[in-house]
Amino acid sequence: QVEDYARRRGEDLAKYPNSPLPRDLLERRLLSVAGTPGSEEDVRDLQRELGLVPDWWVIGPFRSPGADPRAHVFPPEEEIDLGKEYVDNLNACRWRRAGKDEVVTLDATGWVGFAFSYADDTATYALTHLTVPSDVEAYVHLRTDDDFALFLDRRRVEGYVNRDDAGGDALWWRGPARTAPDAMRLPVTLSAGRHEVLLKVKNRWGPAGFVFAVSRRDGRPIEGLRSD
Repeated sequence: QVEDYARRRGEDLAKYPNSPLPRDLLERRLLSVAGTPGSEEDVRDLQRELGLVPDWWVIGPFRSPGADPRAHVFPPEEEIDLGKEYVDNLNACRWRRAGKDEVVTLDATGWVGFAFSYADDTATYALTHLTVPSDVEAYVHLRTDDDFALFLDRRRVEGYVNRDDAGGDALWWRGPARTAPDAMRLPVTLSAGRHEVLLKVKNRWGPAGFVFAVSRRDGRPIEGLRSD
């Protein structure tokens, strides 16, 4: 699809390894076919090409009256215990599997949605593990609703304070929006082996969620990448 587009435009996309266009076209294709009858194999191929990560444990929503939930340190930043529940006078937070629980949904685009009974001014955490067969310079591709902090192997990599809906201005001139991982691109280095990824999503109001993908620096998929 990307090569056909480039041919029509008379361009060789291989000359532009940092161009977002190839991923934009794949994301546009995924958004257009996801959920349509008979598209399952196509969806899986597109998810693999984009490096979408579908395997998540989620816990929340945490809230601390009078404190910014984006900056406040909640228990998952200090310990990971999937069997533990955190109860206060506001909520009982327990770990849930995305897509296996009606409160934490997972759709074909990779978007993990939070459907908690209350979510305004709260923080929710998502946990996964990535395994790569060899050292790789990679990009994490993200879109969150609203703010986020990313931790890799218990170290904070980056944070983002939202400027607009779902993690960035609407890029109508470039590519997909809302449920595609095209709002933020963060450089990370993954050594051979298994890595813990913890994503903290602060919701301001209304619905919340995120989508997460990982690729090589040139946007291509990482061979042998596994998530669990």
